[in-house]
Amino acid sequence: MCRPPEPQASERGSMAVWGVFVLFCLVLLILPLVSTGMAFAAKTLTQRAADSSALAGAGQALFSQQRDARGQIYCDSVAVDPVNGPVAAGQYWADNTSGMTTLQTSTFAAVPNGATMTVTVTVALPPGGLALFGFSKLTWTVTAQAKVLLPAGDPAC
Repeated sequence: MCRPPEPQASERGSMAVWGVFVLFCLVLLILPLVSTGMAFAAKTLTQRAADSSALAGAGQALFSQQRDARGQIYCDSVAVDPVNGPVAAGQYWADNTSGMTTLQTSTFAAVPNGATMTVTVTVALPPGGLALFGFSKLTWTVTAQAKVLLPAGDPAC
């Protein structure tokens, strides 16, 4: 039987060094991919939170009816409550993002305009593995609008 020669003392452990090096390179490749996926997931969740905030704010609508001299209703109008609408939108934003502990809300604006509620939010997230590529913080802005409609058949003012 022919046996391969025994490794020299200087060659022992070189495979372990190569194994650690390859493992380190794999981690450096996988970490940014995982961080990118987490950032896209966070962006989707913030858009959903903004959508629900706009809907909550629009849910605080004030309905009014115009009557003529005989007391007959001749038109209806609807508007988002300028006080309670933004408060409800802010509360929904806080509730929907409370589970995302690393997310930082930079700006939050809930603006009622007639029957429309517009929510615009700027958020920031730590870069995670993307810090290897020079990102210090990931920042983006999401916007959502919700509009309150009158019931079908009601004449609008």
